[in-house]
Amino acid sequence: MKSIIDTERPPSTEDLELLKLQEQSWEQFQRDKAYGALGKIFEDIFQGSYSDAYWQLSAPDKTKILSLAAIASRPGFHTDWILIELLKNGDANALPVFRHFASRLDPDTSVPQDMIGAFPAGVRGCARWCGAAPVYSDTTSKDHLAWGAVGEILFWTLRLSGSQDYRRRVEDLWHLIQKECAMALPDILYNL
Repeated sequence: MKSIIDTERPPSTEDLELLKLQEQSWEQFQRDKAYGALGKIFEDIFQGSYSDAYWQLSAPDKTKILSLAAIASRPGFHTDWILIELLKNGDANALPVFRHFASRLDPDTSVPQDMIGAFPAGVRGCARWCGAAPVYSDTTSKDHLAWGAVGEILFWTLRLSGSQDYRRRVEDLWHLIQKECAMALPDILYNL
């Protein structure tokens, strides 16, 4: 796993051949490779070798591989695990990853429950390392409007802000949910 973390190294001959076949950038190739390596932790056929290698990494190295893997081109079954691990081992450098997952639910995912699990983990990371609430980028439907409002309520609750501005903002968000998208709330609460 150490070679995956070394993002400064040039691609090998084998890497270049794969890059050609997959038609992707070197950076995206490294992200996908990190995601693949972490995914093998959950496959019995490898008899724990990837798991052992991961657990032997230092916290900064875990942060590097988790941050790379989180932004893979096709995240799936263990994205929520990656983000939870990043919450345990990460620092403010991982904030772009958390913002990414707190800003939207991926409509094209083949594993919706994993993306739903990644959303609150993204909000938690933003609450831990950022003073501003993440902006939910998709407001094209009442469902997405509700997801954005619930995410921001969660953010301010995790920030434990006792200010009047915080209370007023949370009240405004609850009014928005009640007025604009109340029918979407039960589905969100069920999925969370």
